[in-house]
Amino acid sequence: KNSGHRYTLGMAYAHLCEVYHMLGDYRQSVIEGRAALEILTGIDENFEYAFACWTLGLTLLAIGKLDEVEDLFQRGEATHRKVHRPDGIGNMLTALARLSIERGDYELAWQQTLKGLSKLLKHKNFFWALYGLADMALLMVQRGDIERAITLYAIASQQSFVANSHWFADVYGHHIQSAAANLPEDKVAQAQANGQQME
Repeated sequence: KNSGHRYTLGMAYAHLCEVYHMLGDYRQSVIEGRAALEILTGIDENFEYAFACWTLGLTLLAIGKLDEVEDLFQRGEATHRKVHRPDGIGNMLTALARLSIERGDYELAWQQTLKGLSKLLKHKNFFWALYGLADMALLMVQRGDIERAITLYAIASQQSFVANSHWFADVYGHHIQSAAANLPEDKVAQAQANGQQME
């Protein structure tokens, strides 16, 4: 801020937005995310701008501001298409899939998840693919395949940024835990063990 590097400052705010939503401090995350977008809009509307749309959108998703979430994710996807970032497009598709799940449009969510994961795995962006894997787990819950949902989420949860994240717990984990409460404990334990043994 003191040196006047507005672009770098915008990216710093976007990363702080992500950090705060992972910590579960959604109020502060929104503040940082809006600051990032305010700075990056019109300065550098490329990958970094799309990243800011994504991080703020994820925060707003956790607190139920769905209309604004859709706008941010669509802007992010359009930006990734403009700059020819196929893994970025895949990332935004899995983000849109989580929004579709929230709205109960499961067929669209399946399509978005599969398209998004296809791009992310093809371009070897395994970090972002974990979000798609978590989407798939929620979609398995919707289909009644709770054990597979537990296994898929256990794969993602091998990564500490998933396992220790308040945001992942709020947006994915608690829903899967609620569904798992109806299963015998031994089946839940076996499904979790299966996921923990997979790469």
